[in-house]
Amino acid sequence: MGRTRDTSKIFTSLQTIDVSSSLDSRIFISSASPTSGNTNGRIWIDTSTASVPTISVFGNNSYRTPRFGRLGIGGDYFAEISGFRYHVFTSTGTFTPNGLSSINTLIIGGGGGGGNGGAGGGGAGGLFNYISVDVSGLSSVAVTVGAKGLGSTNTANRGGSGSPSTIIAKTTITADGGGGGGSAGNQLGLTGASSGGSSNSSTRIAVTGNGTGNQGGAGNGDGGLYDSGGGGGAGSQGLSGANGVGGNGGAGVALDANTLTLSSFSGMSGVCAGGGGGNESGATGASGTGGTYGGGNGGKAGTGSPASSFGSGGGGGGYSGTNLNGADGYNGIVVIRYPIVA
Repeated sequence: MGRTRDTSKIFTSLQTIDVSSSLDSRIFISSASPTSGNTNGRIWIDTSTASVPTISVFGNNSYRTPRFGRLGIGGDYFAEISGFRYHVFTSTGTFTPNGLSSINTLIIGGGGGGGNGGAGGGGAGGLFNYISVDVSGLSSVAVTVGAKGLGSTNTANRGGSGSPSTIIAKTTITADGGGGGGSAGNQLGLTGASSGGSSNSSTRIAVTGNGTGNQGGAGNGDGGLYDSGGGGGAGSQGLSGANGVGGNGGAGVALDANTLTLSSFSGMSGVCAGGGGGNESGATGASGTGGTYGGGNGGKAGTGSPASSFGSGGGGGGYSGTNLNGADGYNGIVVIRYPIVA
């Protein structure tokens, strides 16, 4: 038995359909909000806007506007945690706002490398902790992730300074790299967001970089032990060397729990921006430890220890008959976040 085709809803010419009030109980088209019959899932299209109608969906006793097209694009990793979307840049790239008007961003510059031969620790990269950035109307945002500074392999050269991390939106925000640590033959640490520790009898170096930062410690020529200073951290100054002991690196900064959750997939190794530990070149002294949150330890009779979290400084190299190498800092990072609910 054949089926009868209902042709009552087939139009063969242009028709005008009256939708001035509502299509049915689930969709309401009007400039006025529906006042009765609202149930979860009901759609309200407000036609009073000048160009594009506003679409809202009813749920949990109120209307909310979905964020159509308002999820950004970019980064090496992303995650959705506690109502926020995170884009993690561990390498230089581009973020596409897709209609977002503002973002919050964590920016950390690269950490400095440690010096050579009973040497100073590297300073931490600068840090901006989720500051607001205006991206309204932008089609793209340039993101640069700062490289780590390399540890020194020659007493004539200080440890290398870290490179800056930047975001270029309507304004440019730069977190400078940390300064390299001073070496036995070139004693002063380098300036940076946090400065590197100095070796021998050198003084502290002032901080000049952008982003949260602190001074590195001074060196001390105590009885020929040549105690060196620790690199400055984002959270505190590096300590000066004294009494046969190299200075500890300055503390880093603890980040919020949501950011730490990113470590499960992004390779984040903890929190960030601790200064590298200083060293001393005598046989009986002790090396400084890296600042909390990732600074590398001084090496004493060995090479320095590398930094272990973003923006942290490397440990200064020791001395054991020969001058020993400083350790590398750690690369910077940029994290962008914004709410994913209206």
